[in-house]
Amino acid sequence: MPRRDSTTILSPRSSALSFEYTSQIIEASWNRVLTLAENPNTFQDDTSLSDTTRREQTYDRERTMVQALDTLYALSCEPSGYLAFISTITQTLNHESPVAMAFLSHIIDKSALPSRETMAAVSRVILDRLAPPPPSSGWNSLLFRQEGSYSGTPTALKLNATTLWSLLAEKFAGELAILLWSDNVGEFLVGRLSDAHEDMQVRLFSLIALEKFALTGAVKKAILRHDMSHILMSVAKECDLANQRIFLASPYSPVFDTGFIPPEGDLRTEWAHYIQLSHCARWAFDNVFGNGTKLACSWDLSHHKAMMNIFDATQHWKIGSSGLELRNDRPHFESIRATTGVKTGKWYYETLLLTNGIMQLGWATHRCRFAPEEGYGVGDDTNGFAFDTFRSAVWANGQAVYPRTDAKVQCRAGDVLGSFLDLDNGLCTYFVNGCDLGLTVEFEHP
Repeated sequence: MPRRDSTTILSPRSSALSFEYTSQIIEASWNRVLTLAENPNTFQDDTSLSDTTRREQTYDRERTMVQALDTLYALSCEPSGYLAFISTITQTLNHESPVAMAFLSHIIDKSALPSRETMAAVSRVILDRLAPPPPSSGWNSLLFRQEGSYSGTPTALKLNATTLWSLLAEKFAGELAILLWSDNVGEFLVGRLSDAHEDMQVRLFSLIALEKFALTGAVKKAILRHDMSHILMSVAKECDLANQRIFLASPYSPVFDTGFIPPEGDLRTEWAHYIQLSHCARWAFDNVFGNGTKLACSWDLSHHKAMMNIFDATQHWKIGSSGLELRNDRPHFESIRATTGVKTGKWYYETLLLTNGIMQLGWATHRCRFAPEEGYGVGDDTNGFAFDTFRSAVWANGQAVYPRTDAKVQCRAGDVLGSFLDLDNGLCTYFVNGCDLGLTVEFEHP
């Protein structure tokens, strides 16, 4: 019997597949890609295997991943397949997985351009996932309207929906984004942002989605029909009050501009969420939805010896009023250098992480290449090296150097990353919360 693989799916009959069957194929292919990407080649450490066997197994893994990706690309070329992909991702995406987010961005970026008719149906598909149609009549229908369509929607679905809208609104800014937008989308996003009882991450990603939609002028006008200035000012005030409450419940540690770091646990998680929402609300007020006034404080540079250089950076950073707080809400790596360089001696700086996920922090010369769309930043060429907060590795010349220990540390919000640069001896060592993980790289320095 001939082997059945992805080539069967690529036949012209794919357009006739039912929506449900197509969704099943997409989900299986998506899970296959993530399984291969998130699990390392453990057989590489098996000394009992020959080099030939290792090469064959590596080839099989790569071929399987390529087939799964080709299946996703092929199905998304068809209108029904594209909508099935959107529906499946709304249901299954793990937004906390950097690998999943990277592949989602890659597939959306590389897939064929959807038709106007397809794009006009995308948000309906997402909203259908968020809230099934209400009862057609009777008391249940009235109760449904009074309680709100999304009150019982799982948080994961709302996060996935806002993530998809963010990616699509930025990718298709212009006429297609107008088709993606609707009054129902606006009511959902503004409503989630304004609701103090909503999950903090849902509120944050709703604001980010609104920012991305605002890249399209006609949609921005529709968003501004809501009182965004008042909403953002209220959110910022709420975050300030929450920060004060958490401060009173936390040991004081006058190390960072934030004034304190709460102890590990729910309090730190809540603190990190409010810090993020506050930063984004102030930035959105000043740069996207404001009325000409500034919500963020003016920069006080009197005590700064160095800060981030906005003129030596890629263009999509959200920089806070201190000049030291940074955030990136794009699917690509953004890069930035500081205003001060060093040539000799020993230097040390610390960074307080306010989010989870992948960040690369370190040192770079002025020759270090910053090219987000091509994947180049600090640690990706010979002109710099950086610590990877997600994989606990040091990147130098595009290669990862892992610690000589089985203990894998994955940094999270509230962790402190320290970087010690010894230019006299050509060494750089990284610390996580003051602990040396054996992450030292050597370099030539005249």
